[in-house]
Amino acid sequence: MFENVGSYFIKLFFVLNPYLVIPFFLSCTQNFTNAERKIVGAKMCIYSLCLGVVFSLIGNTILSALGVSHASFKAGGGVLLGVAAWNMLYEKPSAPDATSPELAMRSDISLCPLAFPMLVGPATLTTIVGMVKDAEKIGVFEQGLVIATLAFIIGLTYLGVLCGGTVVRILGKNGGMILQKVGGILLVGMSIEMIAYGMKMFYVLP
Repeated sequence: MFENVGSYFIKLFFVLNPYLVIPFFLSCTQNFTNAERKIVGAKMCIYSLCLGVVFSLIGNTILSALGVSHASFKAGGGVLLGVAAWNMLYEKPSAPDATSPELAMRSDISLCPLAFPMLVGPATLTTIVGMVKDAEKIGVFEQGLVIATLAFIIGLTYLGVLCGGTVVRILGKNGGMILQKVGGILLVGMSIEMIAYGMKMFYVLP
């Protein structure tokens, strides 16, 4: 069980990329008070968790309704992870423009772009569906572990948001860049595994 939890944590951690979300979050809320920043951060994490849980529960139903096999979805998810890894390794993300509290109140940036697609994007949803589907072979408890791990990482993200300014100052520009590149390399490996596993299922299973 502990081995599986560790595997879930590593996969979800580098797909969610909380260490990349925090600098974006701080940039979006730099004109906010600490109280306002805490509220936006809490809403971002709640929205993200709801998206992940809902998609983990009905994601497979949607796939069945659309006639998309799990093998194809797994391989497609691997491609999405590969794109995300490429962006992490070779592209420099641009931070969103600073947003005023009044504009944030009207547009609710905690949902978009912070929760989706910044924290929980297509690649994350794809990964969650695949992990929950694989966990079905073991049992409901194992599926619960996937969701619990997701909730734990999102909780860590919120803690990072609360002390994000200090974390960014400690890591510095070079520290953040190293984490980004390491995460990108790990995502490349994960994407290859997902594509290979999906192709194997596609050709082996009837």
